[in-house]
Amino acid sequence: MNTNSKVEIGGQPFLDYARATPREAVNLAKQHKERYLSKDSMAWAAYSTLQAAMRRAVNAPDPKVELDKAVAWAAARTDWTATAYEECAAGFLKLLPKGATGIRVRTPRWSDGDLTIVVRNLIGLRLRTGEQELVLPYVKEPALDQATADFLLCLMEEVIDQALPGAKPVIWDTRRGKAFRLRANTNRRSLGACLRGLAAKYLREWDLAA
Repeated sequence: MNTNSKVEIGGQPFLDYARATPREAVNLAKQHKERYLSKDSMAWAAYSTLQAAMRRAVNAPDPKVELDKAVAWAAARTDWTATAYEECAAGFLKLLPKGATGIRVRTPRWSDGDLTIVVRNLIGLRLRTGEQELVLPYVKEPALDQATADFLLCLMEEVIDQALPGAKPVIWDTRRGKAFRLRANTNRRSLGACLRGLAAKYLREWDLAA
């Protein structure tokens, strides 16, 4: 792929990239390229059953019932998914605000230069207070930290009008039951510049990948 080619990835793979060390980042860009350019790739599908259950759960009479269905599906498999699904479901239930109801959201697209990031599997919530939140459930094994989460929170804030106007972006690290929001004193201009620098770095490493 040459430097003039358009690149499109998902929000959570980009979050993995933001969390990585420099050497890990190079390897991730290469892996992403291989997966996204493969016609037979099932990239990022491992959690699809769980993510669908999370979206249903927010409007279910009993959210746990919907999540238990996904956990039972994973338990019938012979790989790592059983433990992962169980941990994520428990954390999701811990983070889900009481009395919150789900809101339909659109899938936003953030672009800078030749890179487009599509943020999928978002959940819209209306809280008891009437406030709205745009939630990205993070389901991967490595723990998130605030500095890493800030990159995608900044991106989500920039495309909030595409997904759920007026909402506040939140990332839930479901395995650890921890929520991340942009702090009130966050320098948006500086963070936005860092986000675009990271996007440029990703494009360069994608382009250099064999």
